[in-house]
Amino acid sequence: MLPSRLDQLRLLQEKKDLQAVLFLDLSNIRYLCGFTGSDGALVAGGDRRFFLTDSRYATQSRQQVEADEIREYRAKIEGIMECLRQIGASRIGFEAEKVSWDLLNQLKEKGPAGAEWVPLKEDIHALRVLKDASEAEAMEEAARLNEAALREVLPRIRPGITERE
Repeated sequence: MLPSRLDQLRLLQEKKDLQAVLFLDLSNIRYLCGFTGSDGALVAGGDRRFFLTDSRYATQSRQQVEADEIREYRAKIEGIMECLRQIGASRIGFEAEKVSWDLLNQLKEKGPAGAEWVPLKEDIHALRVLKDASEAEAMEEAARLNEAALREVLPRIRPGITERE
């Protein structure tokens, strides 16, 4: 995780008085720790970050993920709960747009006794809105590449041409 991203996450935790934040959205997980697979969870609490995944992604996560600890789980919710207990979290933020009512009830049922689950929406978006210099540079390079590709293809586009052509 880039230091600026970790700092932003810490600020969010302080602002909302959270002991932990649970991330299940894969785009946020990729942004925060680098994982590109199709299943995982990230639990961030204080200065610790736990990345959780199943055995299918053990090797990939060790190669990609920046976290304090990478853990494999057999049951995702139990793995998450173990991390939350280790952190000692009693006030836990979660991605409101990505956690279903059913999943939230499971988290409450299996989570730390008396824990408060705090829905986060705009706060999660705010983590990703500000770009550091390297992100802005990458976006500018992507725009340059797209423009070059369009300039290459544009002369070939004409009425009646098929996609295959």
